[in-house]
Order: sequence, then structure tokens, then C-alpha cells
Amino acid sequence: MKKVAIFFRNKNIPNVFRDIILKSLSSDFSKYIVCSAFFQHPYDSKGRSIGKFTTSHELLDALYAGCYQCLICNRCPRCPRWVRWARRYSTTGWYIHINGIHTRCRRRVIKKNINIYGLYDSGNWSRQYDLTCQYLFTQGCSSCMRFSFFKFKNKKSHAKIFIAKDSNDNPKLAIIGSSNLSAGAFSNTTTRWNQECDVIFWDETDECAQDVMKTVLEYLGEEDRKMLFITNYNKEENNLSLEKKLMNLEQQIINKELVNVYDVGSNF
Repeated sequence: MKKVAIFFRNKNIPNVFRDIILKSLSSDFSKYIVCSAFFQHPYDSKGRSIGKFTTSHELLDALYAGCYQCLICNRCPRCPRWVRWARRYSTTGWYIHINGIHTRCRRRVIKKNINIYGLYDSGNWSRQYDLTCQYLFTQGCSSCMRFSFFKFKNKKSHAKIFIAKDSNDNPKLAIIGSSNLSAGAFSNTTTRWNQECDVIFWDETDECAQDVMKTVLEYLGEEDRKMLFITNYNKEENNLSLEKKLMNLEQQIINKELVNVYDVGSNF
């Protein structure tokens, strides 16, 4: 069954938008579309990060939380500490990987593809996007994650969309709404939070998508659930399956006539 939920944020915590994205990034999806009009990366006169909230740090921490001992970054949250420690001094790593499966926790190593789309051509937004992309590009583990960066050509592009896809490139979870990746919408610690409203789509027959939504929704209290609407997606009324609808949406985002590839390496 395909599900649809609408959540209105009327207080700092819970932040369902944030929780779903971070949980999805640490789960076993293979590809992500992250489209936001703003990625927050405050900086000083020398380009150094300042401030308590930085979008790239939040995203990368979540990705690393789901990185299953990739031989390079050496992280696996499900394996004993001694196994992780021993790997640092092993030249063979035979007990770590056999045919791409971690021999202790049996988790398959998944290389994730993350496509980042932003709109920055005026003020300090452009610099903050540069710093966001640079941090993800330089600090992300190239063995278990691959980032691609894009800039919208149209100054009016202001959509906020998140899509998580499986290994067959089928979208299984998505968020469309008012929330972007700024501190006001994405952080759960700032006192200057925004009221936002987001629509969540997911396939409850997909293990990853259902696990994400079950985990997030279980934390909602009785009062929080009053701000939540959940219903089934009706294929007949919408003329297309949910997967096809989300694929069409993605094609609108990645249209080469609307975006430019952002070459991070040439900008620092």
C-alpha cells in the first residue's frame, strides 16, 4: 500500500521533516534527491564555518551513521568495537568483507548516490552553497557515497523536495513541502524555528521506507498526532502509480534545460 501523510509543524520538537530525512540517509536506500532553495553554511571573512547549525554537517553525519564498514571510512554501527578497531591494523580485512557483505553484521556495503540541487546566484547564498558542496565533497567517503551538485538556472526555482530511491532506481519515499534545509526549518535545537507544512509519500511494502516512517511516527505524542493526516494513495484517482508520479517530478528537477552541473573541484 502506498501512503500519504501531511504534517504541520507548530513547535520546535518534533521536527518530522528533519527526522525523516536523517533517518532515510542512514538507511539502505541507494539514491537520494535533495532539492532545497537554501543550504545553510554560515561563514566568516576567511570562509571558515561559524554558527551552531550547518546543513552539510547534519547530512554527512546521517550518511556516516549508515555507512557499513566500507574498508575506507571504517564505520559500522552494528559490529563490535573490537572488530572496528582491529580493522585499522589489518592488511587483508578478510573478516570484514566477503563479496561485499560485512562478515560480522551481514550488512551489504551500499554505495549511495546523493544529488544536491540548490538555487544561489545573489547575496551570500552563493557562498554558502559553495561551502556546503565543498564540505560534502571533501569530507564524504568516496568509497561509500558519491555526491553530484547542481544549480538551478531559473531564479524562481524554489521547490523543496526530498526523494529516496532503492537499488532499482525506484522512488520509495519522498517529501514535498514548505520546509527547506535552513536552521529554522531543519534544526531541532534553534529557538527561531519556522512553522512548516510538508507532505510525505512512502511505499509501506518497502522495508526501508516503512522502517523510516514507523520509527519517526512512533515518537509522536498524542498532541503531535493531531497535526498529522495519513491516508492511502489512490492510483485510479491520480491516473498514475505513486512511483511514476515521483519519477515525473524528478525529471522536472533534473531537466538539463533547468539546471547546471556544479563542478565543486574547480571552485576551491
